[in-house]
Amino acid sequence: MKFARDETRRRLARAGRARRRFHALVIAIAAYFIVTSMVTPEVYVQAGLDPERACREAAANEHYKAQLRSSCSGLMEFLASAGLLTRPALAVYRRANLI
Repeated sequence: MKFARDETRRRLARAGRARRRFHALVIAIAAYFIVTSMVTPEVYVQAGLDPERACREAAANEHYKAQLRSSCSGLMEFLASAGLLTRPALAVYRRANLI
C-alpha cells in the first residue's frame, strides 16, 4: 500500500489543476460504484427477505454508514493529503456514505 501511495503522490506532483480535479472525480466515482455494489438485492432474496424493503432498511442503517466511514478514514486522509478531495469528489463520497 505504501508503494501505491508514494507512486500516486509522485505522479500527481507534476499534474496540473485540471488533471488533478479530473482524477479526483474519477476516483470518487469508482469508489461510489465499488461501495454501492458490495451488496445486491439478490443477497436479500437468497436470505428469504423482501429485497425492496431490505434495500431500504440497509440504505437507512446508520451503523453500516458509520462502519464505511470508519473503514475509509485512512483512505480519505491520504486523498486529502494528495489534493484529491475536491468539491465534486466530496459530493460523490458523501453520497456513498464514505464521508
